[in-house]
Amino acid sequence: MSTNDSSEECDDELGSELLADLRSVGTLSADAVDCVANAIRETTGMLNGPRVSQLVRKCIPHDESTAEAIARLIFNITPQKKEVILEEFEQWRMASQARQSLVPTELFGSIQRNLNALIQDERASRLLHKSRRLQRDIGNELYGVKCICDVRPVFDDEHSSIEGFVSLINFQLGYQKQNQQFDSLELSLTEDELQYIVDKAVDAIEKLKIIREAMTTPEEEGKTQ
Repeated sequence: MSTNDSSEECDDELGSELLADLRSVGTLSADAVDCVANAIRETTGMLNGPRVSQLVRKCIPHDESTAEAIARLIFNITPQKKEVILEEFEQWRMASQARQSLVPTELFGSIQRNLNALIQDERASRLLHKSRRLQRDIGNELYGVKCICDVRPVFDDEHSSIEGFVSLINFQLGYQKQNQQFDSLELSLTEDELQYIVDKAVDAIEKLKIIREAMTTPEEEGKTQ
């Protein structure tokens, strides 16, 4: 079995983005792990996605993709879920030589150590995941989003020359189902269709702002000033 075959199987069993994120956490230095873990431990107030990303980026300022991967793991994985994922990950890895080549024992050990240090049962983490449970008691949970832009040639009738190109956006939503399995939804979008999604998202954000303003009492406004 080739490494590519192994990666494709992981898409079904773990999720390609989760596998990539786990491999990223295995590459972190001890200093970076300590910096992120301390930042999460010492934070005050409620954590949310943007705050987690901000804390991680301060500790990993020169590698945006790795910082995003670490923030996703912290935001999406509870201490309880971490144990399940590591166990399933090890079972998946040991199922073939190709998978062990993709994730060697040393890398798996680093993933395990770093993930255990980053995701702990602490107050900030408990509040974060409690708020997420309240939001996610029903339905699938978003894990990650990818947009891959592409162009395709338009040939003439004889297929002898290219007369033009059309743009295409491959839009992928990675999510975790209620049974804890990972899956993804993939759409091929035109630019207009992607803009339609963006417009709907912007409209939803504006509505949320109005709702938050309506929920803010005069006393709360005074406290924030």
